[in-house]
Amino acid sequence: MPNKNDLRFKRTETAIRRAFLSIAGGGNPNPSVIEICERAKISRNAFYLHYAGVPTLCQSLVDEIAVDIRMASAASVERFTENRASDPLLAVAIAEALARHEAVLRALLPAAGGTIAAYLAKSLEDVYMDVAQPIITGNRERGHRLACAWGAWALIGFTLRWFEETDRPLSEASTDFIRLQQPLTDATAAYLDGQ
Repeated sequence: MPNKNDLRFKRTETAIRRAFLSIAGGGNPNPSVIEICERAKISRNAFYLHYAGVPTLCQSLVDEIAVDIRMASAASVERFTENRASDPLLAVAIAEALARHEAVLRALLPAAGGTIAAYLAKSLEDVYMDVAQPIITGNRERGHRLACAWGAWALIGFTLRWFEETDRPLSEASTDFIRLQQPLTDATAAYLDGQ
């Protein structure tokens, strides 16, 4: 078992991620282990000490984004629970978290035939559900989960479209993100009010 605090381990990890992102960002969304190792100037054995394969590397990168989104939305969960009302700052927090990971998203979202986009959308859906979980009552959870799934996929679709149509930074899209999330915010508020 490698020592993850070892400086060499961390340098190799960084080299693998940079190589993957440069290859994926250069137009090859599904690079092989050999291509990554050649770009990172490491052996395949070194790669496999870190990841079981390229899908595991992608999963690790998406997990980091999901964790950041959860951390960014934690304050919204508290405000949501205290006020029993939708928190418009949730959309802002999610937009800012996605903007922080723009390079990774540009490389990963077009990759793997949509499986990465699906996993990220599921992570966003879970964040939205976590926000309302402390105050869920009755049989309304299914309808609210549907609204959360819609909001998550709308955000992923918007992000993909933004990447396809422009080279401008994702941070410039925050007002569009907030506007896009408004129906979800309204649905959540109605859900919490019992309508």
